[in-house]
Amino acid sequence: MKYAPPIAITPPITRLCVEVGTLVGSFEERVPPRDLALAHEIHASQLRELVEASGIGAAQDPAVAEMVKAACVKLDTYDPTSLSDLMRLNTHIADALGSWDVWRTRDAGASLPEDAAAPASRVSHLLEALLDWYARTDLHPLVASSVFRYEYDYIQPFARASGFTGVLWHRLMLARWNQVFRWGELEQVLMDRAAQQREAASESRRRINDAPYATFMLGCLAETQTPRAQAQPRRHARRTTRARTRLLPRAAGGHDRRGGRGPRHVTAHLRPSHRRAPAHRQARARG
Repeated sequence: MKYAPPIAITPPITRLCVEVGTLVGSFEERVPPRDLALAHEIHASQLRELVEASGIGAAQDPAVAEMVKAACVKLDTYDPTSLSDLMRLNTHIADALGSWDVWRTRDAGASLPEDAAAPASRVSHLLEALLDWYARTDLHPLVASSVFRYEYDYIQPFARASGFTGVLWHRLMLARWNQVFRWGELEQVLMDRAAQQREAASESRRRINDAPYATFMLGCLAETQTPRAQAQPRRHARRTTRARTRLLPRAAGGHDRRGGRGPRHVTAHLRPSHRRAPAHRQARARG
């Protein structure tokens, strides 16, 4: 049986998905196309935010900043479901940092608590299984990308810059749904809510259910879009339905992770996973 992260879709997850979509639609409705294109470009403050969140160097270091910017510029060339592309991104970052090891080989030293790091001997297999799940899941991309972020942080697959690689890959997944997420304030919100993030991750581990972390991440995404949606006055009173449309995949087979959209109801893609948790999680829960 193929792997699927354990997640039960809850009313808060459904509500937050619709809220984020509504905020994005409101922002796009209020902002002229020319300004909307500018909003999708990375700015100096956002670049500093990514460097600070990466843990790979100081924001004032020109070499680090240049490497981060180069990685960001190339981000759109990657397929968010491809293991080879994800490895290529990490290699690009690690080479710039003078590191040539690919996979993490030690169980200690992950950015999450010690009991949350996958065994080093399994990281490549777990990452491959996770990307395979993302490619075939029919969960809404906002939910699926949040689950991916949590699972990836648990795996911590790479020897160097693993966390930053995950940050960029999460951005790529979100941007394939809507470019408004390509560059935003998400990492700053996460840094401000670091204690809540750790609590949500711990709760997901305790329950063997990714829902608490997904709910937390969706709340952060909503927080990043609220100022944008309220930044300019509404130019007409027509209600925006575009957001809810964009919450839906294109075809009955599920959402095209490379960017497709279509008219299915959001809750059809927020179904729970009834597959069993992987063995390492079951053992951890019994302990």
